[in-house]
Amino acid sequence: MERLSVGLEVYWTCSWAFGFKLFEVFDPPGGLLKRDGEIPSQKFTRFHLESLQSTAVEDGSDWIVLIIQFIIVHICSWWGRWYIWEPLAKNCMRRPTPRNVQKFSAIATANLFHSLSAFFAWRMLYDRDWLWERAEWSIVVDEVEPDVKFFYLLYAARYISDAISLLFEITKEDSWAFAVHHIASVGLVLGSAASGYVRIGCVFMFFLDWVDIVLTAAKLLKYSSKKRNDIFQILADRLFELFAVSFIITRNGVLNYVAYVCLVDFENTPILKTQVVVLVMLMTYWLVLILKHAIHQLFGDGSIDDLRESDDEEEDEEGESVDKKRR
Repeated sequence: MERLSVGLEVYWTCSWAFGFKLFEVFDPPGGLLKRDGEIPSQKFTRFHLESLQSTAVEDGSDWIVLIIQFIIVHICSWWGRWYIWEPLAKNCMRRPTPRNVQKFSAIATANLFHSLSAFFAWRMLYDRDWLWERAEWSIVVDEVEPDVKFFYLLYAARYISDAISLLFEITKEDSWAFAVHHIASVGLVLGSAASGYVRIGCVFMFFLDWVDIVLTAAKLLKYSSKKRNDIFQILADRLFELFAVSFIITRNGVLNYVAYVCLVDFENTPILKTQVVVLVMLMTYWLVLILKHAIHQLFGDGSIDDLRESDDEEEDEEGESVDKKRR
């Protein structure tokens, strides 16, 4: 019970610091933050991801924070799917079949979470000088700002929720890749936190989440399209094009550079390096799918779809043709 009390106190303190940094209007109890948003150095905090069997009360307290965040994120995810996105899908989709409605709700949830994550990353990390200096990434830090700590654990909680949600979503061609990606991302975040390589984890969070907003927005527009060449489909095509370019720049350019830094500058981190290599391999796999589909569309009807939805779209079109024959 004492460790639970410590974990709840850590959650409360770090969440207030996170809210203050996010909106710069809150001041946590006890004067943890100054009114101008500066965090006193003596108020920095450590990650406590030790085993819960440890005798020290504070050891393992961050697991309690992570569990609370996971519960909140997971409830918000599925509540939004059931009570917001699915009803919306039934009203705006051309063919609101149960399968399509479920896909729409999953994509809308992903778009919301990626947008919030990108906004959080910008507010928490943009003004950190070390974010823009390669030499600073490999420095092991024992203490971090409480707002960064809360965001760090929240990022892991989101991917844990996403990994579990995959079990209840429609299986796609690359569902296995998503599962590996989510597990590797959680391992990278928690592993870097436990080992003190928090800065490189923040670099991944800051530079790599933005492109998913474009992809999920394009998918939502595609599902909202009533016919092939309406405004929704045209906007979706342009966003898919933007996504393809952004993906190559961020996921195959920036990520590869950050991975190179990890492999060259970091010492005695075989697990961390392995997780980074796994992410690079996944991004390369997705790049091949994107290029393959882009070439296919170039010689097709000119509309650009996400390859991961191609099999489902063919099923939808077949169902639509059956409906027309019945009429």
